[in-house]
Amino acid sequence: MRRFGVPGSRMGKGLLWVMMCASVIGLAACGSGPGATVSLTPSPDEQRAASFTGSNADWAPVATVFPDDPAGAEMVLVPVGRFSMGGEGQFEGPVHAQAFTAPFWIDRTEVTRGQYALCVAAGACAEPVANDFSQRDTQPVNRVTWLQARDYCAWRGLRLPTEAEWEYAARGPAGWVYPWGDEWAEERAVYFRNSGDVTADVGRFPAGASWVGALDMSGNVWEWTSSLWADYPYDATHENASDEGQARVMRGGAFDGGTGLQRAAYREMHSPDFESYAIGFRCARP
Repeated sequence: MRRFGVPGSRMGKGLLWVMMCASVIGLAACGSGPGATVSLTPSPDEQRAASFTGSNADWAPVATVFPDDPAGAEMVLVPVGRFSMGGEGQFEGPVHAQAFTAPFWIDRTEVTRGQYALCVAAGACAEPVANDFSQRDTQPVNRVTWLQARDYCAWRGLRLPTEAEWEYAARGPAGWVYPWGDEWAEERAVYFRNSGDVTADVGRFPAGASWVGALDMSGNVWEWTSSLWADYPYDATHENASDEGQARVMRGGAFDGGTGLQRAAYREMHSPDFESYAIGFRCARP
Protein backbone atom coordinates (compact mmCIF):
# COMPACT_ATOMS: atom_id res chain seq x y z
CA MET A 1 0.00 0.00 0.00
CA ARG A 2 1.09 3.54 -0.66
CA ARG A 3 1.44 6.40 1.77
CA PHE A 4 -0.16 9.29 -0.11
CA GLY A 5 1.39 9.40 -3.54
CA VAL A 6 0.37 8.64 -7.13
CA PRO A 7 2.40 6.46 -9.51
CA GLY A 8 4.16 8.39 -12.29
CA SER A 9 2.33 8.61 -15.60
CA ARG A 10 5.33 8.38 -17.97
CA MET A 11 5.98 4.64 -17.55
CA GLY A 12 4.85 1.99 -20.01
CA LYS A 13 1.25 0.90 -19.55
CA GLY A 14 2.07 -2.66 -18.54
CA LEU A 15 4.73 -1.67 -16.02
CA LEU A 16 2.49 1.02 -14.55
CA TRP A 17 -0.33 -1.50 -14.17
CA VAL A 18 1.90 -4.02 -12.40
CA MET A 19 3.25 -1.35 -10.02
CA MET A 20 -0.23 -0.11 -9.13
CA CYS A 21 -1.53 -3.65 -8.76
CA ALA A 22 1.41 -4.60 -6.55
CA SER A 23 0.70 -1.63 -4.30
CA VAL A 24 -2.82 -2.97 -3.71
CA ILE A 25 -2.60 -6.76 -3.57
CA GLY A 26 1.05 -7.77 -3.89
CA LEU A 27 3.24 -8.38 -6.94
CA ALA A 28 2.85 -12.16 -7.07
CA ALA A 29 -0.89 -11.91 -7.63
CA CYS A 30 -0.72 -9.36 -10.46
CA GLY A 31 0.62 -11.25 -13.45
CA SER A 32 2.01 -9.19 -16.31
CA GLY A 33 -0.80 -6.83 -17.25
CA PRO A 34 -4.45 -5.81 -17.03
CA GLY A 35 -5.60 -9.08 -18.59
CA ALA A 36 -4.01 -11.20 -15.89
CA THR A 37 -6.06 -13.02 -13.27
CA VAL A 38 -5.96 -11.08 -10.00
CA SER A 39 -6.20 -12.68 -6.57
CA LEU A 40 -8.79 -11.18 -4.24
CA THR A 41 -6.81 -12.11 -1.14
CA PRO A 42 -6.93 -9.15 1.28
CA SER A 43 -3.68 -7.24 1.57
CA PRO A 44 -1.91 -6.99 4.93
CA ASP A 45 -3.33 -3.49 5.37
CA GLU A 46 -6.85 -4.70 4.64
CA GLN A 47 -6.38 -7.52 7.12
CA ARG A 48 -5.21 -4.98 9.68
CA ALA A 49 -8.26 -2.85 8.91
CA ALA A 50 -10.58 -5.84 9.34
CA SER A 51 -9.30 -6.51 12.87
CA PHE A 52 -8.91 -2.90 14.02
CA THR A 53 -10.15 -2.18 17.55
CA GLY A 54 -8.59 1.19 18.34
CA SER A 55 -9.55 4.83 18.08
CA ASN A 56 -8.62 7.62 15.68
CA ALA A 57 -5.04 8.10 16.86
CA ASP A 58 -4.34 4.35 16.62
CA TRP A 59 -4.94 4.13 12.87
CA ALA A 60 -2.09 4.79 10.41
CA PRO A 61 -3.68 6.05 7.16
CA VAL A 62 -3.31 3.91 4.03
CA ALA A 63 -3.79 5.17 0.48
CA THR A 64 -3.59 3.48 -2.91
CA VAL A 65 -4.63 3.70 -6.56
CA PHE A 66 -6.54 0.62 -7.71
CA PRO A 67 -5.43 -0.85 -11.05
CA ASP A 68 -9.02 -1.18 -12.30
CA ASP A 69 -9.92 2.48 -11.68
CA PRO A 70 -10.19 4.37 -15.00
CA ALA A 71 -9.88 7.68 -13.15
CA GLY A 72 -6.64 6.70 -11.40
CA ALA A 73 -7.87 8.30 -8.19
CA GLU A 74 -6.26 7.71 -4.81
CA MET A 75 -8.46 6.08 -2.20
CA VAL A 76 -7.95 5.71 1.54
CA LEU A 77 -8.78 2.67 3.65
CA VAL A 78 -11.42 2.93 6.39
CA PRO A 79 -11.13 0.21 9.07
CA VAL A 80 -13.89 -1.51 10.98
CA GLY A 81 -15.21 0.12 14.12
CA ARG A 82 -18.06 1.85 15.89
CA PHE A 83 -18.98 5.48 16.40
CA SER A 84 -21.83 7.63 17.63
CA MET A 85 -23.57 9.11 14.59
CA GLY A 86 -25.32 12.47 14.77
CA GLY A 87 -25.11 15.59 16.87
CA GLU A 88 -27.07 18.33 18.60
CA GLY A 89 -28.09 20.31 15.51
CA GLN A 90 -31.39 20.23 13.70
CA PHE A 91 -31.97 16.91 11.89
CA GLU A 92 -28.87 15.43 13.58
CA GLY A 93 -30.58 13.53 16.37
CA PRO A 94 -30.99 11.27 18.07
CA VAL A 95 -27.32 10.41 18.40
CA HIS A 96 -27.08 6.68 17.81
CA ALA A 97 -24.46 3.95 17.45
CA GLN A 98 -23.28 2.73 14.08
CA ALA A 99 -20.98 -0.26 13.60
CA PHE A 100 -18.89 -1.17 10.56
CA THR A 101 -17.98 -4.85 10.41
CA ALA A 102 -16.03 -4.72 7.13
CA PRO A 103 -13.44 -2.21 5.92
CA PHE A 104 -14.19 0.00 2.93
CA TRP A 105 -12.36 2.55 0.78
CA ILE A 106 -13.25 6.16 0.09
CA ASP A 107 -11.71 8.68 -2.30
CA ARG A 108 -8.90 10.62 -0.68
CA THR A 109 -10.20 13.85 -2.25
CA GLU A 110 -13.36 15.13 -3.83
CA VAL A 111 -13.67 14.11 -7.47
CA THR A 112 -11.78 16.65 -9.58
CA ARG A 113 -12.87 18.32 -12.77
CA GLY A 114 -10.09 16.47 -14.60
CA GLN A 115 -11.17 13.07 -13.29
CA TYR A 116 -14.80 13.71 -14.17
CA ALA A 117 -13.78 14.79 -17.69
CA LEU A 118 -12.40 11.28 -18.31
CA CYS A 119 -15.89 9.87 -17.73
CA VAL A 120 -17.39 12.44 -20.08
CA ALA A 121 -14.82 11.53 -22.74
CA ALA A 122 -15.71 7.85 -22.31
CA GLY A 123 -19.37 8.64 -23.00
CA ALA A 124 -20.47 7.47 -19.56
CA CYS A 125 -21.12 10.85 -17.91
CA ALA A 126 -23.03 14.00 -18.80
CA GLU A 127 -21.04 17.23 -19.07
CA PRO A 128 -21.28 19.36 -15.91
CA VAL A 129 -22.53 22.92 -16.18
CA ALA A 130 -19.64 25.33 -16.85
CA ASN A 131 -19.11 27.92 -14.13
CA ASP A 132 -16.57 30.35 -12.68
CA PHE A 133 -16.33 28.60 -9.31
CA SER A 134 -14.43 25.55 -10.63
CA GLN A 135 -12.43 25.71 -13.86
CA ARG A 136 -9.10 23.94 -13.32
CA ASP A 137 -8.70 20.18 -13.63
CA THR A 138 -7.41 20.15 -10.05
CA GLN A 139 -10.49 21.80 -8.54
CA PRO A 140 -13.47 19.69 -7.44
CA VAL A 141 -16.07 19.12 -10.13
CA ASN A 142 -19.24 20.99 -9.18
CA ARG A 143 -22.69 21.68 -10.58
CA VAL A 144 -23.31 17.94 -10.84
CA THR A 145 -26.57 16.33 -9.80
CA TRP A 146 -26.84 13.28 -7.57
CA LEU A 147 -27.69 11.31 -10.72
CA GLN A 148 -24.48 12.44 -12.41
CA ALA A 149 -22.44 11.64 -9.29
CA ARG A 150 -23.99 8.17 -9.14
CA ASP A 151 -23.21 7.55 -12.81
CA TYR A 152 -19.60 8.67 -12.46
CA CYS A 153 -18.96 6.37 -9.51
CA ALA A 154 -20.60 3.50 -11.43
CA TRP A 155 -18.28 4.18 -14.39
CA ARG A 156 -15.37 3.60 -12.02
CA GLY A 157 -16.99 0.39 -10.75
CA LEU A 158 -17.70 2.14 -7.45
CA ARG A 159 -20.61 3.82 -5.66
CA LEU A 160 -21.42 6.87 -3.59
CA PRO A 161 -20.73 6.45 0.14
CA THR A 162 -23.68 6.18 2.50
CA GLU A 163 -24.02 9.09 4.88
CA ALA A 164 -23.05 6.76 7.74
CA GLU A 165 -19.86 5.76 5.93
CA TRP A 166 -19.11 9.38 5.08
CA GLU A 167 -19.52 10.52 8.69
CA TYR A 168 -17.46 7.62 10.05
CA ALA A 169 -14.64 8.37 7.59
CA ALA A 170 -14.74 11.99 8.75
CA ARG A 171 -15.15 11.55 12.52
CA GLY A 172 -13.89 8.07 13.39
CA PRO A 173 -14.47 6.07 16.59
CA ALA A 174 -13.55 9.16 18.64
CA GLY A 175 -16.46 11.07 17.13
CA TRP A 176 -14.52 14.25 16.42
CA VAL A 177 -16.56 17.37 15.65
CA TYR A 178 -14.38 18.16 12.63
CA PRO A 179 -12.27 15.75 10.57
CA TRP A 180 -9.09 16.81 12.43
CA GLY A 181 -10.45 17.13 15.98
CA ASP A 182 -12.95 18.95 18.17
CA GLU A 183 -11.77 22.54 17.68
CA TRP A 184 -12.31 24.68 14.59
CA ALA A 185 -9.08 25.61 12.75
CA GLU A 186 -9.26 28.03 9.83
CA GLU A 187 -6.07 26.73 8.25
CA ARG A 188 -7.58 23.25 7.83
CA ALA A 189 -10.66 23.87 5.65
CA VAL A 190 -11.77 25.89 2.62
CA TYR A 191 -14.66 28.07 3.81
CA PHE A 192 -16.05 31.55 3.24
CA ARG A 193 -13.30 33.47 5.04
CA ASN A 194 -10.36 32.00 3.10
CA SER A 195 -11.81 30.72 -0.19
CA GLY A 196 -11.85 33.93 -2.22
CA ASP A 197 -15.40 32.90 -3.17
CA VAL A 198 -14.24 30.00 -5.38
CA THR A 199 -13.41 26.34 -4.84
CA ALA A 200 -9.79 25.49 -4.09
CA ASP A 201 -7.64 22.77 -5.63
CA VAL A 202 -8.48 19.55 -3.82
CA GLY A 203 -6.24 18.86 -0.85
CA ARG A 204 -5.22 22.50 -0.40
CA PHE A 205 -5.06 22.00 3.37
CA PRO A 206 -3.30 18.69 4.17
CA ALA A 207 -3.58 19.46 7.89
CA GLY A 208 -7.36 19.12 7.51
CA ALA A 209 -7.14 15.40 6.75
CA SER A 210 -9.45 13.07 8.64
CA TRP A 211 -8.21 10.18 10.75
CA VAL A 212 -8.14 7.93 7.65
CA GLY A 213 -6.37 10.54 5.50
CA ALA A 214 -9.40 11.83 3.57
CA LEU A 215 -9.07 15.49 2.58
CA ASP A 216 -11.64 18.29 2.25
CA MET A 217 -14.30 16.51 4.27
CA SER A 218 -14.87 19.91 5.79
CA GLY A 219 -15.41 22.67 3.25
CA ASN A 220 -14.63 23.21 -0.45
CA VAL A 221 -17.83 21.61 -1.83
CA TRP A 222 -20.79 19.78 -0.37
CA GLU A 223 -20.68 16.07 -1.17
CA TRP A 224 -23.53 13.89 -2.34
CA THR A 225 -24.02 10.59 -0.49
CA SER A 226 -26.10 7.61 -1.56
CA SER A 227 -28.57 8.06 1.29
CA LEU A 228 -32.18 9.18 1.12
CA TRP A 229 -33.09 12.12 3.35
CA ALA A 230 -34.86 10.59 6.35
CA ASP A 231 -35.08 11.00 10.11
CA TYR A 232 -32.53 9.29 12.34
CA PRO A 233 -31.62 6.73 13.45
CA TYR A 234 -29.92 5.80 10.20
CA ASP A 235 -30.61 2.27 8.95
CA ALA A 236 -30.79 0.25 5.74
CA THR A 237 -34.16 1.76 4.77
CA HIS A 238 -32.29 5.02 4.06
CA GLU A 239 -30.74 3.37 1.00
CA ASN A 240 -32.70 2.88 -2.23
CA ALA A 241 -30.63 3.15 -5.39
CA SER A 242 -33.67 2.92 -7.70
CA ASP A 243 -35.46 5.95 -6.20
CA GLU A 244 -34.61 8.87 -8.47
CA GLY A 245 -37.11 11.32 -6.99
CA GLN A 246 -36.63 11.55 -3.22
CA ALA A 247 -34.12 14.00 -1.74
CA ARG A 248 -30.58 12.76 -1.06
CA VAL A 249 -28.21 13.68 1.77
CA MET A 250 -25.18 15.93 1.28
CA ARG A 251 -22.31 16.31 3.73
CA GLY A 252 -19.23 18.40 4.47
CA GLY A 253 -20.04 22.07 3.94
CA ALA A 254 -18.60 24.26 1.19
CA PHE A 255 -16.32 27.17 0.33
CA ASP A 256 -19.15 29.69 0.74
CA GLY A 257 -20.31 28.51 4.17
CA GLY A 258 -19.51 29.34 7.79
CA THR A 259 -17.99 27.18 10.48
CA GLY A 260 -21.27 25.69 11.70
CA LEU A 261 -21.86 24.05 8.32
CA GLN A 262 -18.41 22.44 8.33
CA ARG A 263 -19.12 20.11 11.27
CA ALA A 264 -18.93 16.46 10.25
CA ALA A 265 -22.36 15.68 11.74
CA TYR A 266 -24.14 18.45 9.82
CA ARG A 267 -26.69 17.24 7.26
CA GLU A 268 -28.10 18.94 4.19
CA MET A 269 -30.26 17.66 1.35
CA HIS A 270 -31.51 18.35 -2.15
CA SER A 271 -33.47 16.54 -4.84
CA PRO A 272 -31.35 14.20 -6.99
CA ASP A 273 -31.77 16.38 -10.09
CA PHE A 274 -30.52 19.53 -8.33
CA GLU A 275 -27.11 21.01 -9.12
CA SER A 276 -25.20 23.89 -7.56
CA TYR A 277 -21.84 25.63 -7.77
CA ALA A 278 -21.23 24.42 -4.20
CA ILE A 279 -21.97 20.69 -4.66
CA GLY A 280 -19.57 17.90 -5.65
CA PHE A 281 -18.91 14.36 -4.39
CA ARG A 282 -16.48 11.49 -3.80
CA CYS A 283 -16.84 7.73 -4.33
CA ALA A 284 -16.46 4.60 -2.19
CA ARG A 285 -15.75 0.89 -2.64
CA PRO A 286 -16.59 -1.96 -2.34
